[in-house]
Amino acid sequence: MPDFNSTDTGNTTEKPDYSNEAKRTVGIPPVRPLPTSRSSNGCLLAVIFTLGFFAIFVFGGVLLFNSGAKVLTKLVDVASDSVAAKNNNDPYYEEVLTGDSTASRIAVIPLTGPIFGTGNSYYGVGAVHSACAMLKKAASDPTVSAVILHIDSPGGGLSASDIIYNEILKLKQKGKKVLVYVGQLCASGGYYVAAPSDYIVAGPTALVGSFGVIMEHVEVSGLMNKLGIVVDPLKSTESKDIGSPFRKMSAEEKEFFDHILNTYHNRFVDIISNGRGIKRSEVEKLANGKVYLAKEALNYGLIDKIGYFDDCLNEAIKACTVDYPQVFIYKQQFSVMDLFRNETKIELPDISEFMNKNSGTELNLIYRGIQSNTSDK
Repeated sequence: MPDFNSTDTGNTTEKPDYSNEAKRTVGIPPVRPLPTSRSSNGCLLAVIFTLGFFAIFVFGGVLLFNSGAKVLTKLVDVASDSVAAKNNNDPYYEEVLTGDSTASRIAVIPLTGPIFGTGNSYYGVGAVHSACAMLKKAASDPTVSAVILHIDSPGGGLSASDIIYNEILKLKQKGKKVLVYVGQLCASGGYYVAAPSDYIVAGPTALVGSFGVIMEHVEVSGLMNKLGIVVDPLKSTESKDIGSPFRKMSAEEKEFFDHILNTYHNRFVDIISNGRGIKRSEVEKLANGKVYLAKEALNYGLIDKIGYFDDCLNEAIKACTVDYPQVFIYKQQFSVMDLFRNETKIELPDISEFMNKNSGTELNLIYRGIQSNTSDK
């Protein structure tokens, strides 16, 4: 038996070492020491990144501050103008659009949406009061040489349109030049207002016309009979309930309303003829309720030019005594407290008003076809 404790000097192998120290060191490469210093390229990139981020931060902050300052300045200017107007008991203030010289100025007055409301230049609600008040303000301002009336309206009430029309005549009597710009629609009562102006510019896609008077009448007697409802008014005279929607209209009543409609229709024709310098017979042919394209309106003499607001503005500048007149638009001042004091002069819809407009009790100069996409202010 071989002796494992003896040492063989011949071909015998040496006894392996199974100690724990040998197990830990066999097959493990030597550990290399970590570098003691960082690369200079990494430091340079970090510095460049930090400086770039700081520059972007500063530049963005400057832009943000500049934009914020402009917005804040605009808000302060509007608020100051509004407060000044309110302190002067003036519900309207001026917002400058362009131009420098205040010696000769151009006022822009918007008349958009249906022309309804009540009142005059001193008090009232709706388009009647706001338009008349701005026209009167421009008439009393000696620095205003011309007024541009921006009309985008399907028309409205006959009396409402006539009141504004009369205020424009007063403005012209003050020696002011009155121009009209039509962007989309100037129909019926809208043209009634525009007719006495000195110059009319309509956009290439605008519609002009719908000359005539309408009195809408709703008759629901058949429906009332089906529901078993009888309306039997007590009246002192036979015609006291004329135009009632609860009974059929007699031939005499229709003749009576035709007389009223024809009277005001003829007045409308005269206003167009006198304002535009067109023969009355020609206007009568055009006063068929239809609207006309801008090119057709130009051929008929209903407008003076097809163009845009700048074209109307260039024509208004001719009435000024300076090359670069200030152009401004009237704005209505508003305060949050007005909501609690009910001083916003907002005309709220009323079911009784709707019934009146559709029961033959109100005359309108309004186009019932394509409506303007603007809203009344």
